Amino acid sequence: MAGHRKGFPLRMIGCGWLHLSAADPCPFYVQRKGMIMKLNHVNLYSHDILADRAMFESYFGLRTLVVRAEKMVIMQDDDGLILIVNHFDHKLDGFEYPHELDILHIGFIQKSREAVDDIYVRLIADGWQVQAPRNFHGAWAFYLKTKGGYFIEVATLTPIKSEEDYQGKAS
Repeated sequence: MAGHRKGFPLRMIGCGWLHLSAADPCPFYVQRKGMIMKLNHVNLYSHDILADRAMFESYFGLRTLVVRAEKMVIMQDDDGLILIVNHFDHKLDGFEYPHELDILHIGFIQKSREAVDDIYVRLIADGWQVQAPRNFHGAWAFYLKTKGGYFIEVATLTPIKSEEDYQGKAS
């Protein structure tokens, strides 16, 4: 493989085949004091955790680890990411949740347009109101508003631009 350095493992992620070493810069890993940090959980407020639990199991392959009545569900994907969907009061043990919760979204990256279209077709067949997939921010994507009130993006990989592209300096 072009660019492969012997002895460094490779893994396909959003910006292409990367060498997984602390010396290799990548926007998906943050190096801090010699450590590579990885996002390991997401906690979302939901208006309907039971409906959201069923949706994550049916369409995105998550499995339920813990259910605490109608207040919280803890789920996990095949890569170990933990998703917590909660319906706590806006104020909990001194922490106040924002009131504009509908701006939150999470994303599920798919390998192809066909995979995005397949999830879309399944959602439509089950009665979800979803706008059709389209080219959006360089990816084939659609957004779904969950019963819990936040959004899910289903998309192909988005091309990663260099920092200079964002600043208008690259040609």
